[in-house]
This record gives sequence, C-alpha cells and structure tokens, in this order.
Amino acid sequence: MADNDTKDTISALNELIATCRDGIDGFRTAAEATKTESLRMLFSRRASSIEESMADLESFVRELGGTPTESEHLAASLRHTWESTIAGLGAHDDDGIIKFVVRGEEAAVKLYQAVLAKPLPPEVRLLAERQLSGVEHNLTAIRAIGGVVATTDRIVAAAGRERSSNDSEFRA
Repeated sequence: MADNDTKDTISALNELIATCRDGIDGFRTAAEATKTESLRMLFSRRASSIEESMADLESFVRELGGTPTESEHLAASLRHTWESTIAGLGAHDDDGIIKFVVRGEEAAVKLYQAVLAKPLPPEVRLLAERQLSGVEHNLTAIRAIGGVVATTDRIVAAAGRERSSNDSEFRA
C-alpha cells in the first residue's frame, strides 16, 4: 500500500475509533440514566462490546504505523443534548433514553457507511463491515425495545385513566 493510501486508511480507522468513543459514552450515559435494570444491563453490555470493537480498530492503526485517536467527534454535542434532555424531563424517562440511543446508533451507521464508501484494504473493509453489521443489529433491537416501551407506557396510561374514571363513578 502506498504511503498516501496508508494515511487514508489510518484516517478512516480513526474516524471509526472516534465513532466507537461516541458510542461508548452514549451507552454509558444511557445506562446511568435509566431506572430499568434490564436496559441498564443492555446498555452496559453494548458499551463493553464497542470497547472491544474499538480495540480491534486501534490494533489495525498501530499495525499500519499510526497512532489511534483519543478524540471523539459527536460525544460532546450528544452529551450536551442529553444533559438538556434529562434536565427537561426532570427524571430519567426510558422512552427518551431509548430515543437518544437510537439517534446515536443511526449516526454510527452513517459514519460506518461513509468510511466503507472509501477505498480500504480488504482486511480493514471486512472488519468495518462486520462492525457495521453489529451496529445495525443493535439499532434494530433498540428500536424494537423502544416500541415495546412506548406500547407499555400507553397501556399503563390507559389503565390509569380507566381506574380514575372507575373511581369517580364509584364515588358518585
């Protein structure tokens, strides 16, 4: 691989490393914010999985003679948005947390796709494709969980309205 190609590959890998850092921070923030133990465990496992993916990317950067980035590209903006969301909710709302996670995973999919649109050595492409597949799988799973949470919230709200209505009738 020519020197410019190597630099371009290192740059692409560092983009993915920054994306991983964003994902780790996002999932850790979500895990800390949720009051639901199963979501906390899911988000914590996802953060750990992303750490492993990031380590694989960092290894490739080192093999190519580069230095893995220590920076993030979305995290500061996402954290600020998340802190504003939490403050606005006044509580840790699982539906809002899931929406936050979905936005982060959607951004990660786009970044992986952008990197995969570039010329990459076959072994780097294979790793990036495998990691993209994992991000897409998680995005699908989290969207499904979001649908369940929203449906459950509607059922609970309807039951509360019905109970309130029945209590009024009983008192009359």
